[in-house]
Amino acid sequence: RHVFAFTPTGQVKNLSLRGGSTANGIPKLKSPWVMWLAESSENHFQIYNLDTDAVTVVSRPALALQLDGLSNFDMVTTPGAEQFLFTAQTGRAGTELLVDVFRYDLQTQATDVLTGGNSPYLTVQTDNSRLAWLDFGNQREIITAPVSNATATTSLGRSVQMKPELRDGWLVWTDTNYQIKANDGTATVNVGPAGNVRSVADGRVLFDDPAAQLTIWSATDGSRVLLRNLTMGAIHDDD
Repeated sequence: RHVFAFTPTGQVKNLSLRGGSTANGIPKLKSPWVMWLAESSENHFQIYNLDTDAVTVVSRPALALQLDGLSNFDMVTTPGAEQFLFTAQTGRAGTELLVDVFRYDLQTQATDVLTGGNSPYLTVQTDNSRLAWLDFGNQREIITAPVSNATATTSLGRSVQMKPELRDGWLVWTDTNYQIKANDGTATVNVGPAGNVRSVADGRVLFDDPAAQLTIWSATDGSRVLLRNLTMGAIHDDD
């Protein structure tokens, strides 16, 4: 499977041909970077810079048995301090797979492991300020840490029902009671009951309420607005 990108001028780039690697799984875009897991026989991730056409190959660490490419990867895109974050299977405890979070520094080309090798740690994410991942072996516990000090971890609680979303300073998740929680790095607030979190951006959370109605919650004032009640003039794309 080849990875393609549409440029602002309408051109189509085949990133797989330029980078030399097809994809095993779904690629991820975090402008100007495109990331994907290469075919299983190649055993590496590939990172493509759309601005410069530069290609970076992140090989499987010696500690890892198998790379995890099911969107369990992300990237710190701060210019001059880019870091690629990913997960990989590192062992087995009985019937449970052990998965760890790794970090590849694009400046030094060094890879280190951020977790302890004793649990399945999954869904690593970053918003360029914080890192976040789930400890599935410890009642689905949410772990966060600042990008500047990944060892200074903090637990935000357990019993996470659905994959957390970290974007624009807000980490949002749904617990096993189907309550949406939102954390800004200082405090956690209860957004309310919901069926599914759809997106997080600019301090807003788009989700389905218990009646399956699209709702927007704003961190600015805690307001909740049904999407159907908005006028067309109020609905726009910030991007």
